[in-house]
Formats: sequence, structure tokens, C-alpha cells
Amino acid sequence: MPHIQNQTGYEVEAAWVIADFDNNNTFFTDSNGLQMQKRILNYRPTWDIKKNYNDSNENITANYYPVNSAVQMRDLKQNKIFTVMNDRSQAGSALEAGQI
Repeated sequence: MPHIQNQTGYEVEAAWVIADFDNNNTFFTDSNGLQMQKRILNYRPTWDIKKNYNDSNENITANYYPVNSAVQMRDLKQNKIFTVMNDRSQAGSALEAGQI
């Protein structure tokens, strides 16, 4: 096996993109398989998340949440729901409209 120098870590992500799907910066993740929790991009009810990471590289990672069995987005205007179900605990987000 060849030796690789100065290699940094990589993360692999799968992205499902639904055309013409407006989830209004909102998505849902399950809570230990019990109920879906509403998630809003760049928002925390207890503190100003934007103020705390404007100059950091954590603006993407701060929007990932644990997903035990499902992550979901909803387009209320078109009355559509898109759900991705997984077979093991992972992390998930919807960083752009129509994309999980």
C-alpha cells in the first residue's frame, strides 16, 4: 500500500436532491425513533447561533443533527413530504432547499 503524506480526514455524504421542493429552511429528525423534531437552519431557541459562528468554519456542522431512523423535509405549498430512512445512527441535515 502506498504511503500518503499530509493527508487530512475526509467525510463522505450522500445528498438526495428533489427538484422544485421548498422546505423553507426547515427539516425534521427523529428523536430516538420516537417523534420527529423540527430543525431550522442556523437557529437555536436558546442562543444566537449566527452571532457565534459568523467567523468560524462550523456553520455547516452546526446544522447537522443525530438521525437514528429518519430525516424528513416537507414542502407545505405542494403538500409533499420526502423522508430518508437509515438502518443505523448517522447525522443529517438539509442545508439547501430540496436537499437532504
